[in-house]
Amino acid sequence: MRLLYLHADNFGYKTVKPALKNPPDPPGEASFGEALVVFATVEDGDGPGAVESAASDIALHSSRLKVGLVVIYPYAHLSSRLAKPRTAHRMLVELERALREKFSGEIHRAPFGWYKSFTISCKGHPLAELSRSFTETEPDEPWPAASDLTKGVSGEVLSRTGLSGGGSLSPASWSIDVHKHLAEEAMGPVENLGFGESLGEAYSACISSQTSIIVLGPKPPSMVFGPIETDPREAVSRILAIISPQLKEERPTLEEDPGGFVKALTQEGERLPIAVAREGRVCLGPTLSLFKLAVSLLVRRARDEGVTPYLNPSITPVQSAVIPVEPDNESYALKVARDLVALGLRVSLVKGGGLGRRVREAGRSWASLIVVTGRREEETGTVVVRRRWEPGKQEVLTLEEFCLKLES
Repeated sequence: MRLLYLHADNFGYKTVKPALKNPPDPPGEASFGEALVVFATVEDGDGPGAVESAASDIALHSSRLKVGLVVIYPYAHLSSRLAKPRTAHRMLVELERALREKFSGEIHRAPFGWYKSFTISCKGHPLAELSRSFTETEPDEPWPAASDLTKGVSGEVLSRTGLSGGGSLSPASWSIDVHKHLAEEAMGPVENLGFGESLGEAYSACISSQTSIIVLGPKPPSMVFGPIETDPREAVSRILAIISPQLKEERPTLEEDPGGFVKALTQEGERLPIAVAREGRVCLGPTLSLFKLAVSLLVRRARDEGVTPYLNPSITPVQSAVIPVEPDNESYALKVARDLVALGLRVSLVKGGGLGRRVREAGRSWASLIVVTGRREEETGTVVVRRRWEPGKQEVLTLEEFCLKLES
């Protein structure tokens, strides 16, 4: 289904003569003030999935424009692959029905099967003229479920790499800011937000957007983002390199179906939906799948090469874990943590249990920096800093020096 959106100051039409032997709708004429006029072409193969995705996108765009009226105007000139007239009419009736469930304003559908004259005065802002394309997808295709990635990975490997423990491999537990930051690392700041009840809806809204957009699902933090004009394999490789410098050379196994849906095969045999590619444009996500793929690849490298896996410090869910050596040092540790939060870092204050247990807990959180504070550090105003990407090394800095390094 192909649509052309025009944000009009006014719009009017009048039926002239039949275009079909027995038009399914009666003749008519109408005129309107401000409206979103949707010129709609139904293509061969369109079905409920395309209708639902189109209705969701029309409702989303109407809310962006703050219009109270949508005009659905049958228009057979946006594609050469037209559906049969009876099917096209039925799909437009279904589009009107689906839109009424998603849009609270007024909806008018112009007569199908007639030659019509029309007049329009279109506004001139960046979102006044947009084209959309929707293909048949499963409308109820769910967003991927949240789960750990410990399947098939031995406890010995997880322990050696500092990842053993509940939740350490669960990107679903990471904050929405982490997922959003990944999208903005790839595209720059994004203010355009959408919603997709199903993954198919999210992909359709994203791939047809004329501006960078983040599309959220019903259960954040996972999201879809794009569109980016590139090859899907290049886009996925670029995202993996953003998630972790250790994945800069990774080229995961991808499968692309005829509809442009791209899935990645993990080391555990799971097929993760990670992108949709159509007409030279790519939308990436869900971010949950991209993070799960990255973690799977990092764990494989840890197992095969014995390296400590780490994430890009700007992406990692906990950027700095502050660990007091003894309970008496907790007030100083809290001061350090507050100073780091003031710099905009995601900080965890790790308390309780022995020092070894707290260090392991910090490692399980993917913390890029582990900051240890003891009695000596409190007396001298210093901190002991360990960087995840430099295992076995540590540095003693004054708190002021540490903060200056972080700011730079």
